[in-house]
Amino acid sequence: MERERWLTDPASLHANRAELFDRVRSAAERGQPMKAPPKTDPIVVGWLELGPVAVGLARDPMRAAAALANWKRLYPQHPANDSVLAMASTQIAAATEFPDQIALLLPLSDVPSPSASRCATASLPRTSNRPQRPGRA
Repeated sequence: MERERWLTDPASLHANRAELFDRVRSAAERGQPMKAPPKTDPIVVGWLELGPVAVGLARDPMRAAAALANWKRLYPQHPANDSVLAMASTQIAAATEFPDQIALLLPLSDVPSPSASRCATASLPRTSNRPQRPGRA
């Protein structure tokens, strides 16, 4: 964090914060204690508390969104908000977006298993239940 005093351009600041984010996440992944001693600078405490949130981003983006929102509420002025967390929010949005369509792959064999038959039957459009138009048999 002391390094930021000497960095002048935004790209260097962003790179420094991204490196710090990666180091905090790595420490949390290894299970290192992330509790700050009393009277620690709030910025340092924010970075340390961001470690477990960063691990959650990689492991379970659905739950990480709530943890990240809580962290942002606790540290609204933290420098990570403007840099590395913007990217994290984009990752969460991409990871939690469900597709409009999915593909169903069924085995191609002469005798399908009962479960494959049920799956195929359930996924096919129901055309046999449609009422017939008048004049058509």
